[in-house]
Amino acid sequence: MTFYWKGLRISLSFWFFCGAVLLLTADRSGLSGLFFLAIALHEGGHLLYMLLARLPLGEISLTPLGLILSLRPECHPAAGESLLLNLSGCAANLAAAALLPLFPGGGMAALRLSAVNAALGILNLLPIPGLDGAQALEDLLVLLLGWERGGRLHSVLMRGVCLAGVAGCGWRLFTQGFGFSRLCFLLIFLTALGQGSSE
Repeated sequence: MTFYWKGLRISLSFWFFCGAVLLLTADRSGLSGLFFLAIALHEGGHLLYMLLARLPLGEISLTPLGLILSLRPECHPAAGESLLLNLSGCAANLAAAALLPLFPGGGMAALRLSAVNAALGILNLLPIPGLDGAQALEDLLVLLLGWERGGRLHSVLMRGVCLAGVAGCGWRLFTQGFGFSRLCFLLIFLTALGQGSSE
């Protein structure tokens, strides 16, 4: 379902809600709710930077991969701005992870939310296609080497990461049997590899 609110495109995926309901009902540890809070904080970090840098938000999408904020198509931030934008979500998670245990009376709940924020922030810094770390690496290479050389090197590095990821996950599935997390990572790497090949 897609609709517009004050010029902002909002897309809601049916599969996001199905996945969220399944995850929340199947999870007995309570970590999935904390994970959704950490995701909201992550995207809030991106949104805060957009507002501070006056970058126009064009779309909010709830997809099976989570909440995604997109700039308007006509907005092309400089590599430095794009680098800070891509790092802002991870910075919000890592700041929350550092500050939450300091709140008096937070107890175990604050520690658990801190751990989830730390995990999400660090995971998103990894240079894996689709994560903020891959985009931040491209911005950094463009700043250092220029658009053409930086973009070409980033493309080669991402293809190498995807091939290594597919090989590693495939090997572990072959040697250790089915594992949901291994299958998910294999699908992520295959999808990223397919997208890179089609560009």
